[in-house]
Amino acid sequence: MPLWYVEYSGVEVMIDEKPSPQQLRYIAILAMKAGIKEPVEDTVANTAEAGRMIQELKMQIRSKERRCTHNEG
Repeated sequence: MPLWYVEYSGVEVMIDEKPSPQQLRYIAILAMKAGIKEPVEDTVANTAEAGRMIQELKMQIRSKERRCTHNEG
């Protein structure tokens, strides 16, 4: 089975690599900002999943901020 490589933050990593502690910490911070109470960083198995989770959490936060701004207006 071939290994697939992706570029993450300017560094080429194998998709099957375990996520770095920095990625897991960033996911935990984003989850708190998004209002998620359970530890979602424990569900991430590899760097590709970590990248997807980070993007999804960022979208949730942006959506939440837009709703709050819209409700204030």
